Amino acid sequence: MQQNGSVHYQSPGDTQHNDLLSATSRLLITLEDAGKNPVGPSTDRSSWVYYAELPQALIPQDPTHLRGLDHLRHLYYNEDHLQVLALDGGLDIWVFRNTAKLLEWSTSARDDFDGTTRNYGLMHTLFTSILDYLDGTPNVHVDVPPDTPVAADPSIARVGLLTVDTTRQGVAKFLATDPPGDLDHMKLHLNQLNRAPDATPQMHTLSQEIVGALDNVKGWLQRVRTDAEQLFYMTPDQLAQPAARDVLDDLVTQVTYAYIGQLDPITDTLKPGVLQAHYDVLKLATYDITKNVPKQL
Repeated sequence: MQQNGSVHYQSPGDTQHNDLLSATSRLLITLEDAGKNPVGPSTDRSSWVYYAELPQALIPQDPTHLRGLDHLRHLYYNEDHLQVLALDGGLDIWVFRNTAKLLEWSTSARDDFDGTTRNYGLMHTLFTSILDYLDGTPNVHVDVPPDTPVAADPSIARVGLLTVDTTRQGVAKFLATDPPGDLDHMKLHLNQLNRAPDATPQMHTLSQEIVGALDNVKGWLQRVRTDAEQLFYMTPDQLAQPAARDVLDDLVTQVTYAYIGQLDPITDTLKPGVLQAHYDVLKLATYDITKNVPKQL
C-alpha cells in the first residue's frame, strides 16, 4: 500500500512458510486507479514507473551455471536442497544458530567447574557437543575416538561449522553426505555473488565484508576446537585443576569473539564475528529501485 510517498507491503506467506525469495526476485511498481487491488500489473506499459531486481545474470565461467540470485537463495533458505538429513534453512541461519549454541555450551562448561571431579560427566558431554558442532558427525572422529557417542543433536550436527577433513568435505563424490564446513560453504556463495556481473555496489561491499568476518570467525573457532579437544581428553583429576580453568576461560573467550566479535582497544574498532555477518547477510537482498524499467519482463 502506498501512503504519503511511502510503500507499505507485507507478504502474508503461505501454509508451508516458504521463503519469499523462493517465489520472487523482482519488483515492479505501477500507477493504478485508487481503490483498486489488481492481481497483477497493468498491461499498459505507460503505468510502469519503477523497477528493481536481484542479480539475474549468469556468472561468467561459473561451472554450476548459477546467478547471483541463486547464491543469495543458498544463504537465506535453499541450502536444504542438498538433503543432508533434510536440514531446513540456509547457511546464514545455520552458522548464526550453531555458533550461539557453542557459546551456550562453553559458558555452561566453565560454570560447572568447581575444582572437584563432581561435574566431570556434565562437562565432558559439553566438550563432546562442541566438537560435534565444529567438526560435524561425519568427521568428528578426527578429534575424538570413533566409538564416542554423539552428544549434540545428531541432525543439526551432521554438517560442521569447520572443514576438518579436506579429503572428503566438499569433494564431489561425498558432497551430498559430507559438504564443506558451513563457514567455507558460506564463503563460496558470497565470493560467487561478488562475481555476479549485475550485483550492486552494496552487494559487492557487503559480501567482501562478510567474507572478512567469516575469516575472523574461522580463526577463533579453530582455537575453540583446540581448547575443546584438550579438555575432552583430560581425566577427571586433570579437569579439576586450575590449569583446566585457564583452558575453559580461553574456550569461552574465543567463542565469544566468534559470536560477537573482538574489540581492538588501540583503534577502538570491532573485529566482526558471526553476529555482524548475520546482520550484513540480511542486507544483501535489498532492492535498488530505478526508473529504468526493462522493455521486456
